[in-house]
Amino acid sequence: MKRSKPTSNFRPLVETRLKKAQVNQYAVSMETNSLTSIREALHQWKGPARMVWGLKDGLFGVEWAEWLDRTLRGSRGVRRVEGANLFFPEEMPELIAEEATRLWDDKSFVAKGILR
Repeated sequence: MKRSKPTSNFRPLVETRLKKAQVNQYAVSMETNSLTSIREALHQWKGPARMVWGLKDGLFGVEWAEWLDRTLRGSRGVRRVEGANLFFPEEMPELIAEEATRLWDDKSFVAKGILR
């Protein structure tokens, strides 16, 4: 089934994949990151965390992973995944499982009484 193109004033914004992606990126950029409003609560949380970030994601830059790394006291860093898009965990479940296992095996949180 062939899709028809929009006939509204929005046609120039959705004529190509690139234009659609650019409009989407613009819309997302207008949204304030909701995590910044709870920065202090995030900083107080002591549990383990590891950010696994796709570097090809045009919507969420790696600077947000780095911000979380600095904000979360229990952060175990950022793993940057070259060539990975926003939904890369669905395409690379073994990578996510590897990172989760490493995080869960970190006994330092148990020793500190943060996890049991």
